[in-house]
Amino acid sequence: MSYINFGHYRRKIAPIYNNIRSIGEITKSLQLVFHVEKCFPVSHHWRHKQPGKYAGPLQTRLDFNIPLVSSWLAVEYFCICSRRT
Repeated sequence: MSYINFGHYRRKIAPIYNNIRSIGEITKSLQLVFHVEKCFPVSHHWRHKQPGKYAGPLQTRLDFNIPLVSSWLAVEYFCICSRRT
């Protein structure tokens, strides 16, 4: 599952979004139904958008969490889930 980071320091929230929650809240909700194996940021960017063609070192795709930085600069998170048995 992918989820936009609404905790970004320069967040832009379009009127079409109706489920605005933090990644912590979403992870807790997922755990009620699924086994969440891993949740990690997909990319980081200063302006809350996906990295473009000329992305710098802090505006690049990363598949791991950077403490303190990811919560402010991660654009989107990806969660790997499986069925509960």
